[in-house]
Amino acid sequence: MAHILFITPYFPPEKAAPAVRLSETAKLLTRRGYRVTVLTTVPNYPTGIVPLEYRGHLVQQEMLEGVHVVRVWSYTTPNKGFLKRIVAHLSFGSWPPRRDRCRVAAALRCHCGTPTGMAQALSIYFSGF
Repeated sequence: MAHILFITPYFPPEKAAPAVRLSETAKLLTRRGYRVTVLTTVPNYPTGIVPLEYRGHLVQQEMLEGVHVVRVWSYTTPNKGFLKRIVAHLSFGSWPPRRDRCRVAAALRCHCGTPTGMAQALSIYFSGF
């Protein structure tokens, strides 16, 4: 089956609606036989506080109900203040996908926020993905 890559700043254990929707979609695709990877940040929304088990790593990997989750470091801040949130989204959006590290059939960037979307679009362009 195909390999699907989701790229999103929100994923469980966060409780935000986008995290829950994407998690359920990823688990459903896994049950249907697809290989699913999620590239995301460390959990921190909305407080900006990273749980202890996710601190101190640039990249972490885990399996959650059959879904391969890759968590990358990004700047974290409480959900207060426009400029700080933009910097947080840009820091995650600057992690470019690497074609030489995995072969995927579909890569879906799951965030409609302008700062993250702009940074991710630039990372796609410059990485050749």
